[in-house]
Amino acid sequence: MSKQKGGQPFNVNAEKWTESEALNIGNGLLDWLNIDNDDHIFFQEYLVDKHGLYEELISYLSGKYDSFLKLIKRCKKKQESKIVRYALKNKVNVTMAIFLLKNHHAYKDKTEQDVKMDTNIKHDSLIDRIKLSSEE
Repeated sequence: MSKQKGGQPFNVNAEKWTESEALNIGNGLLDWLNIDNDDHIFFQEYLVDKHGLYEELISYLSGKYDSFLKLIKRCKKKQESKIVRYALKNKVNVTMAIFLLKNHHAYKDKTEQDVKMDTNIKHDSLIDRIKLSSEE
């Protein structure tokens, strides 16, 4: 630790994660997700296994930089579409894909009903379509 004027210690590494560094990590993650490989789905594999970083870094940087948060939202949408696409093509375990979509992307395993002006409109969930596709 170094000392500031007046003899008080301060953390010289306090600004390790600059916005530029955060965006480099986010753009690297997006590029990694864009590779058509069913091993390139989980953020923690990119962060921990590939770069030796900690999983909580995404939430920390998302709270610190709006630009990083927007980039991570793009990464999450890419992850979601990749899981769906691979499940529909049976490139990944469909049951695991359904579990991930429910727990990380707010999918539901039931038919939803919207009530608007006394009219019921049914929307089949994507989960049902994935199940039907895998049964064929």
